[in-house]
Amino acid sequence: MSPTLTHDDAGPRRVRRSRWAALLAGVLLLSGCSSQPGAAVVVDGAVVSQDALEARTSEVLAASSQGDAADASTRSAVNRAQLTDVIRHRIVAAAIADGTVQVTDPQVQQVLDHNDAASLAGQLQVPRSDVRDAVRDVLAIDQLLKKLPGGGTAVQDVTVRVEGLNATDRSDATVQRNRLLGTSAQVTSALSAAGSRALAPTDVSMVGRGGNAGRPDLMPTGLFDAAVGDVVLVPQGGETQYPYVVLRILSRTVADTPLTTAQLSDQGTATVIALGTLLMGRQAAGLDVRVNPRYGVWDPVALQVVPGNGGW
Repeated sequence: MSPTLTHDDAGPRRVRRSRWAALLAGVLLLSGCSSQPGAAVVVDGAVVSQDALEARTSEVLAASSQGDAADASTRSAVNRAQLTDVIRHRIVAAAIADGTVQVTDPQVQQVLDHNDAASLAGQLQVPRSDVRDAVRDVLAIDQLLKKLPGGGTAVQDVTVRVEGLNATDRSDATVQRNRLLGTSAQVTSALSAAGSRALAPTDVSMVGRGGNAGRPDLMPTGLFDAAVGDVVLVPQGGETQYPYVVLRILSRTVADTPLTTAQLSDQGTATVIALGTLLMGRQAAGLDVRVNPRYGVWDPVALQVVPGNGGW
């Protein structure tokens, strides 16, 4: 089996760009470490406590098919997703405050009037009490996406050059990580000996540039926040022979890249929202975001809470 980075959207559904407007009409996303004890995140002085985060994650999991069966890894991922949404709501609020977008209460209410709140919460994986904020955020992001010119709008993009090894499970991933942490000669030898398990050096972009398709579905993994020399654990998702790939960062560059409607096609709901959030990079840069290391770290380019220490 040829090793590759498989595509598995962090969101629960895959929605083509042509269906995005329809989705917004009926299925809309979430609103609202630190040096403060008990805080999960502090954004410009506003605190979300660890208890509040855990309660919100428990509600989301309880409404999902996983429920109490969710393992620690799944719960951690949902915690990060919830924190990302809390911070995103603050970013959207800043964009509304400075006039970049305009979302009115009647617009939000219209969506709520035509949809069941519990259904929206379940499909978007947010607590029911946060559905109103979620709808406001998605309406704001959709405004920005609809305004994209033909040539796109520049956003910050990250490209990493990686090499790595596929792993059969989490324990095997740890073994492969140790092989990639050796000297250059040792790493070269390990990759050579790995045969079909080895991933040859390749460039991976967040948004996509230089002829390379973007991999925004990998934004939540922390791959694009990693430094040169770091070894990152990337879950492959789905039914695959190798559920994990262990990647060593060979180089990392940050540059502006046009975000176009073409790059939104064939992307899942969560990924479209994540890409749309990049259009509010200026507002995000103006926020003071402090995430409790227990839950992860804030990636200021991907605008996501991602695993700390490469996911290990």
